Amino acid sequence: MPGHEHGDHGGPGRAGRRHAKNGDEHEVRIDLASNRYETRLGIDRPLDLIERVDWRLARGDYRHVELEDHDGETEIGTRFRVEGLDSRLDLRHRAFGDWQGVLGIQFGERRLRSAGEEPFVPAYRQRQVGVFLLERMTVGALALELGLRHENQRVHGAGERRRHRPFSLSLGLRHALSEAWHLHGALGRHQRAPFPEELLADGPHAATRAYERGDPTLGLETGHHAELGLHRHGERLELGASLFHTDYRGFIYLADTGEREAGLPVRHWTQAGARFSGLELEGALVLHEGDLGRWRLVAFADGVRARLKRGGWLPRIAPARQRLGLEWEAGTISAALRATRHARQERTAAGEEATPGFTLLDAELGWRLGGDRYRLVLAGRNLGDRVARLHHSYLRDQAPLPGRNLQLSLRASF
Repeated sequence: MPGHEHGDHGGPGRAGRRHAKNGDEHEVRIDLASNRYETRLGIDRPLDLIERVDWRLARGDYRHVELEDHDGETEIGTRFRVEGLDSRLDLRHRAFGDWQGVLGIQFGERRLRSAGEEPFVPAYRQRQVGVFLLERMTVGALALELGLRHENQRVHGAGERRRHRPFSLSLGLRHALSEAWHLHGALGRHQRAPFPEELLADGPHAATRAYERGDPTLGLETGHHAELGLHRHGERLELGASLFHTDYRGFIYLADTGEREAGLPVRHWTQAGARFSGLELEGALVLHEGDLGRWRLVAFADGVRARLKRGGWLPRIAPARQRLGLEWEAGTISAALRATRHARQERTAAGEEATPGFTLLDAELGWRLGGDRYRLVLAGRNLGDRVARLHHSYLRDQAPLPGRNLQLSLRASF
């Protein structure tokens, strides 16, 4: 367990070690099992008004125990078990004039049970029921999309009973300026109910290297979103640019309090107004297509600014990225070389340190076998063997990205 350390029994420990009460230290590791079962059913034209019915039912069972190796003996520390059930029904109705769409119902239940020395969140039960409608209308060069969703969430745990009813709606517009150029825009109001961990947490959390405290009084997170984009699609040149802005009322985030407990920094799930603004740019240019194969130059860039309305930056926001790559394909063989630059993140929240920038160099060589049924890929990641720490990772100081590594994969499609 990288980052699982405590300093209340003999000073700060090393990652993956816990300090016992007598001052010694021992390894901490996890033994886990995760099982998922899923079934799907689809029916065409069950009724005159319904073109298609799709139903999905999934059940998950996750459990782990923290094992502590001490003096040649293994002891069980904390136990976690999460059982979940999720079901969704989609009803695609026949067209009414120019309108086509889907009416859906979704149900989910999640139960967590924990026991032992350090369960950072108590046992709870979460139930969610949602109803949504997605509609699309196309008239000539104009396409209009409308989305609505209403949920009812209940969380029971630690003597608390919390109920939230988020409601979201969105409106999207796409206009074909020509065969190649398309303009799109979107407006939306999105609401999210707080997760049970955000409401009920109260204990040391190894995954975030912090003592987390939830807030059972958290309300709905509401965001008003606007986006505008322009795209070009062509045989030799593809371009895309998008700008977005989201104004949040009651944005939920994990804030550093500056306090310490059990040798760990105390972080509190907090709610405050915030603003996100960003952009995305992408492009692809065919440099050559002939006897030497097809050569493409690809580029990508994105960035976001996230500030609290009361002043200050939000924590763990990813910095700007830029990527430049060269791709080649001839017959059944393909290759690519890409360089991705992650900028230094200096826009940090209170109690947060800046993260240095880095550049990753990746390459891959692929073969298509048996037509398009099989694909064999040899990939090299971080060929420059750079020390790469992601600013949004809670364990960036203890667990950076892997150094130089090779991956061999085989994918089969049926």
